[in-house]
Amino acid sequence: MGIVFQKVPKEGEAYGSLTMLVLPNGNKIYSLPCGFDGVTLRTYSFWKIFIDEASHIPDAVFPAISPCLAVYGKQLVMASTPMGKGGFFYETWHNPIEWRRWHRQTKQCPRVLKSWLVREKRRMTKAEYAQEYEAEFTELADGIYKKALIRNCMQGFDEQEIRAKCK
Repeated sequence: MGIVFQKVPKEGEAYGSLTMLVLPNGNKIYSLPCGFDGVTLRTYSFWKIFIDEASHIPDAVFPAISPCLAVYGKQLVMASTPMGKGGFFYETWHNPIEWRRWHRQTKQCPRVLKSWLVREKRRMTKAEYAQEYEAEFTELADGIYKKALIRNCMQGFDEQEIRAKCK
């Protein structure tokens, strides 16, 4: 057993918990963990969903997000540093028909010192710097071989047939 205390908010005061903030106008902001498959997001209905560092969210989570917007769904907003040339965030970025996109490099932020960027550029590989500070999709996070090289090597092979043989 334990004792639970909840502060009673004053009129017009925001209140909440670790995963929810209730604003003075009654609107609620949730901060929910997505896990590896989005199961913790299911059963909720939202007006807007904001996903920070979307390129780091497992692809299996995104099918669980869409139903959360089915009732009231107005907007899904994703922000992220790119991470490789694949995954839901990458594919969405390259689908400009359904999405509005903004691309900002760190050098465009007046709060970041140019001397910091010079040091980082010296410290990092070209691909690391391009991904982290220029917001470029690089093959850095994907593996040893570039996807285009693998794709070219696979031409003429039936992917379904290969998968069946590997079982």
